[in-house]
Amino acid sequence: MSNTAGLFEKLYNCLKSQEEIIDRLITAGEEQLRALKENNLDDLNKAMREQESCAAEMERTEQQRLLLQASLEEALKIDKCVTLSKLLPFAPEAIRISLQQLLKDLPKKLASLGEINALNAALIKKALLVNGRLIRILYFLHSGLSTTYGIKGEIENKSQPRSVLNKSV
Repeated sequence: MSNTAGLFEKLYNCLKSQEEIIDRLITAGEEQLRALKENNLDDLNKAMREQESCAAEMERTEQQRLLLQASLEEALKIDKCVTLSKLLPFAPEAIRISLQQLLKDLPKKLASLGEINALNAALIKKALLVNGRLIRILYFLHSGLSTTYGIKGEIENKSQPRSVLNKSV
């Protein structure tokens, strides 16, 4: 059981690291939202780089967690791929309490992260939609084509001459 106590301690530390990464992802998501609202491309890029870094770190930490959990399952001779809540009864008392608290906190933090990511995704989607419309408007204005009404009210596509400033006087 001493061996499993060490594994549970490592599992707790791994999950605590994941919680800290999630906190950093939430902060980066909030920074991304602020940058989007302020139309600040530099801060937006900085926030996105932080998110990418956190995602890579989370992937490494998750692999470590899966290895630790597999080691615990083997040491305890229980089914493979069990949930953390099914491992809790085997944990030493001090670690069990800490793990239970993490089990309460992580879903809330993940939900918060999901909300900020959904909001950012919606904001980015709207910004891209507006940019697409602006590009079409600018193309339309610079192409010289416009839809006008004729004398009898019919719609005509007429080429408009480009305005040119005559600088020679």
